[in-house]
Amino acid sequence: MLVHPMATKRSDTVLIIGNNDIAADVCLALREQAPDGCRPPVVVGQVSGASRERRLSLLERGAERHLAAALAAETPAVIVQLATSESPVRPRRRSRYDTIVAETVAAAVRLWWRRGGRPRHLVALSSTLVYGLARTSPLVFSERHGDSAPVGVGAATRYGRWVADLCRAEGIYRELCAELGIGLTLLRAAPIVGGPVSSPVTDLLAARFGVRIAGFDPPVQVLHYADLIEGIRLAVAQLPGETLNLASRGVVRLSRLGALAGRLLLPLPQVAAAMLLPEGVHAAALACRCVADDRRAAQVLGFMPTYTAEEAVVG
Repeated sequence: MLVHPMATKRSDTVLIIGNNDIAADVCLALREQAPDGCRPPVVVGQVSGASRERRLSLLERGAERHLAAALAAETPAVIVQLATSESPVRPRRRSRYDTIVAETVAAAVRLWWRRGGRPRHLVALSSTLVYGLARTSPLVFSERHGDSAPVGVGAATRYGRWVADLCRAEGIYRELCAELGIGLTLLRAAPIVGGPVSSPVTDLLAARFGVRIAGFDPPVQVLHYADLIEGIRLAVAQLPGETLNLASRGVVRLSRLGALAGRLLLPLPQVAAAMLLPEGVHAAALACRCVADDRRAAQVLGFMPTYTAEEAVVG
C-alpha cells in the first residue's frame, strides 16, 4: 500500500492511498500541475525520490491505527483512496479485498477524526462494473444505477462476489462521509487497458484460449490508463462531490476488441466458452452489455478522454 501526501494550490495536503502504479502516477500528475508557491510535496510510500516513506499494508491487523497515525502526521484536507482491486483475481487474496480496505480506511479516518482531524473531502476509485451484467441491461447505465444491487450478477461466481465487494466498499465510503459531513467524489472507471495494471478485459485478452459466445457480440467499454490518471487528477483538483463515470470515447464490439489486440476470439456455445475462460472472467461478459453514461464527467470535470475505445485497446 502506498500513501502519497501532496499539496493542492491552496496549500491543502492531499493524501493518496494506493496499492499499485495508479497512486504513483496520480501523485506525479498532481505534482506537475501544482502552481508555483505550493508547499513542497511530501511523498510517503514507495515512490522513487521520496523524501520520506511510510509502508503500510491495509490488510494487516492494526492497519487502521497505522493509517490514522499517517493521517495525523500529514493532516490532509483531501484523502484520495485508490487502493482498489484490479479484477476478481488481482491482487491475489484469500477472501474479500475492497470491503476490508474500505473498512480500514473508514476506521482510520474516524479514529483521526476523534483526535481532532478534519478532512473535508474523500475521493474514491471504483468501477463501472458495479452496474452488473444482464441481457436486460439498459443501453447505458447512469450514475444512479450503481446505488442499488448490480444487475444480473449473483454471488455464485467469483466475479459476482467481486462486484458485490466493490458495491459494499462504495457503501462504506458513503456512510463514512455522511456521518462526518465531508464531501465524497466517487469515480467509477471502465475496465482499464493500455497501462501497468490489469482488468477483466486485459485478463480476457491475455487468456490462453480466446473465446466468445456464439451468437453474441456485445459492446465493450474501456478506459485507457493515461485517461484514468487525468480523470483522477481533475477530480482531485475540482472535488465535485458526486459519482462520475470515466470511460474512453465510444465502445468496441467484443469481436473487434479481440482483433485489435491480435486475438481471434473463437465463437463457442456458452457452456464450452465458460469452461475455457480465465479465472475471474464471467461468461455473462461475453453476452451482455455494461456501458456507462460518461457525459456527466465531461460536464462537471471537463474530462475529455484522449483515446477512443479502439485506440485504447491498441494502446
